[in-house]
Amino acid sequence: MNFYMKNSLLAGVLCAGALVPVQAEDQNMVAGYWLTEGQQAIVEIAPCGTSAKRICGTIVWAETGAEQVLGGEILKGFRPIDKKASDKWAQGKVAMSTKGRGLDGKLDLIEEGLKVSICKGSSCTYSIWSRPSSSMTAAAGLRSGG
Repeated sequence: MNFYMKNSLLAGVLCAGALVPVQAEDQNMVAGYWLTEGQQAIVEIAPCGTSAKRICGTIVWAETGAEQVLGGEILKGFRPIDKKASDKWAQGKVAMSTKGRGLDGKLDLIEEGLKVSICKGSSCTYSIWSRPSSSMTAAAGLRSGG
């Protein structure tokens, strides 16, 4: 292969890589395991069902006696606020119990972790979730890299 063919092939590969949807990359920033404030549960955030545009969060570990229900979906249907940014998600619901539709919510990826806001009207409260340690996920029987 001559010099020009190699460079054309390389340019084609680089251009093809640029066509990969940003959405998958966006989800990866919030995807995985999150330890709720108070360390009562670990939530796995992933795409909702077959939708690549929305994310949901399912409780995959809960401390004995915690209010959360193992396997319960606590975050429902969050969409990215800005198609170019991957740190803010909204238009979703945060389940407050196993019954009911949940309250409006927002997710903000911040330096300290994941800010999970619950809003009723214009009034919002929030908690900061953090990434669990690998020893904690192992003790909970969860696969690494989640």
